[in-house]
Amino acid sequence: MGLAERPQDRFSDIQYLRPEVGIPLARVGIRGLKCSIWVRGKDGALQLFPAVEVYIDIPDDMRGAHLSRSPESLYEILEEQTGIEYTCLEDFCESIAAKLLERHEYASKAEVKLRSDYVVVRKPPLARSRTYEPCEIMAMANSVRLRDGGIRTRRAIGARTAGITSCPCAQYTLLSKAIEELEATGACAGDVREALSKVPVATHTQRTFGTLIIEVPEGYAASVEDLIEVVEASMSERTYAILKRAAEAEIIRRAVANTKFVEDVVRGMLKGVVERFSDFPDAASIYAKAVSLESIHKHDVVAEIATTFGAVRRSIQPP
Repeated sequence: MGLAERPQDRFSDIQYLRPEVGIPLARVGIRGLKCSIWVRGKDGALQLFPAVEVYIDIPDDMRGAHLSRSPESLYEILEEQTGIEYTCLEDFCESIAAKLLERHEYASKAEVKLRSDYVVVRKPPLARSRTYEPCEIMAMANSVRLRDGGIRTRRAIGARTAGITSCPCAQYTLLSKAIEELEATGACAGDVREALSKVPVATHTQRTFGTLIIEVPEGYAASVEDLIEVVEASMSERTYAILKRAAEAEIIRRAVANTKFVEDVVRGMLKGVVERFSDFPDAASIYAKAVSLESIHKHDVVAEIATTFGAVRRSIQPP
């Protein structure tokens, strides 16, 4: 349909012109939108300034989308809900996705992504005061317009935070060498092994970033802070913004006593999340990723998986 064949009220919209190449596009939108929202956390309300991405699809007979309507949808939601403290960021994303489909009548799909810095409160070992630990949170909603006029939406939330991992392979090598050298001095083998079992054995450690994203089906709820705790618990040890000397030593002791590969971190996140959200249906999806910034190598190590709650449950249940 050419411009002249469009309804009169659309006559001036060049977006409705037929494109030279008639191919539908799955994602057209805007990224880098900024807004301000309040979120209720375990330790009170936090003001977030997330970056938001919004996308729709366009049919094969439209030259372009009305992109000004997309940020308008975001800011309309913010204006309508001024003063509200959100507990579910995925609900916020879903509201924007619904508004996008309302304002873009030609679109059949809408996608909203939100990403923000976040702060959790922690108390380091041996410390009297608490620290405020930065991490990253994310939420998303994918909405599809149904033939009967309804909307079906898939929602997800996620978190990314850092921890320490210590290498089990290097530690085993150093432990074996220490046993060999001490026994060569004439020391009793039993005494050597008992002594080494009581002291930290060196290995290389690295900062490792864990990312965990889960689908939140309709009627279910999940907290980003719970996801952060699952990621942190999967590491050899947590990291902290401020540590005194004695606390540093304790962190290192704990880390080398709990060696982990990145593969162990990912599997730990999977096990932890299905235990934490034990009521979630088997079909709900999970994405887990660990990236180790290696200390003695010039490369990084990565492990990741996209799976479901049901697949993880079947894997960890005894045969």
